[in-house]
Amino acid sequence: TDEKSWAKARERMSFMIETPYANQNLTAQQNLEKQRLQKGLPDQTRIDEVLKKVGLEDKANVYPDTLSGGQKQLLNLASVMVIGPSVLILDEPTAGLDPKGRELIMSRIIEYKNTTNATIILSSHSMEDIASIADKVLVMNNGTVFMYDTVQNVFSKNNELESIGLNVPQITKIMVLLKQKGIDINPNCFTVDEALNELKRYLKEAD
Repeated sequence: TDEKSWAKARERMSFMIETPYANQNLTAQQNLEKQRLQKGLPDQTRIDEVLKKVGLEDKANVYPDTLSGGQKQLLNLASVMVIGPSVLILDEPTAGLDPKGRELIMSRIIEYKNTTNATIILSSHSMEDIASIADKVLVMNNGTVFMYDTVQNVFSKNNELESIGLNVPQITKIMVLLKQKGIDINPNCFTVDEALNELKRYLKEAD
C-alpha cells in the first residue's frame, strides 16, 4: 500500500530542522544514543564515529546548553547522521552561524554526501551554501516552481533571481566585476575554490 511504501521510505530518511534541538538533560553522546535506540540500530561504535566526523569527539560528555551555536548545530547534524540515512533533508543548516561556523557545517555535510553517496535535499536562502553542494537547484516563488536546473544555469540568470529577492553568490559578483574591468576570466564561478582556480589560470596565462 502507499502507507507501507511511505513508511519504508521514511526509514531511509532523516530530517534536520533549522533550530538546533537536543535534550538538555542528556550529554551529546546520550542524545545520539537516544536516536540510535529509537531507530533500533545495533552498532554502538557508530556514535563515536559520527562525533568524530563532526568534530565533537571531545564534547561527548558535555551537555548541549554549554555548546556554542555552531557546536549545537553540529550536534544537530550528528543526530541525523548517526542514523545513516540515504536521504538527508536539511532546513537552513547554517542559519545564524558566523562564516567559520557556516563553512564547518557545510564541509561536514559535503563530506557525508561524498562518502555515503546520500541524496541531500537542502533548503537555504544562502546562495553560497547552495553553490557549494548542489547538483540541481529548485527555486520556489510564492509556492510555485520558478526555476529548476543546474547550478550554472540557475545562477547565470542573475536578473531573474533578483526579481524575486534572491541573488547569486558574492564570489560570482566579484568575478563579474573583474570581467567588466577588462580582466579576461570566466565569471561563471560560484564557489571560492572555482574562482581561485580561474584566477590562477588567468595569472598563469598572463605571465
